[in-house]
Amino acid sequence: MCGRCASQRQPRSAIIESIHVAVWLVIGAAVSWIATLLKPSADRIVFLETMAVGIFGSFAGGEFISALFRGGVRAAPADISMGSLTLAVGTSLVAVLLLWWMRRLVGPLRSGKPKRGR
Repeated sequence: MCGRCASQRQPRSAIIESIHVAVWLVIGAAVSWIATLLKPSADRIVFLETMAVGIFGSFAGGEFISALFRGGVRAAPADISMGSLTLAVGTSLVAVLLLWWMRRLVGPLRSGKPKRGR
């Protein structure tokens, strides 16, 4: 392998981090998609809102909460463990359930300006 080609490769930690991001995206999207199948809505904004909250929950559980249980963030990225996968699924599910609960209390997100009564 030529020296120029070797210098253009990404370091191993950058590759692992990008794999982590892909895993959290897939987990959050899968949990959100299953949630929208269980409680369908005709509004596209509700679907997008559920997806965003599920992906956020997956990142929060998989990266941040699992890092707290590991004892803080390490300099080198850790491998994905069964515990971090479980936390990602659990926090994604909790985030979607909280979103459903908030929608019941407040109502769904609406696009556009509210109409003023005269």
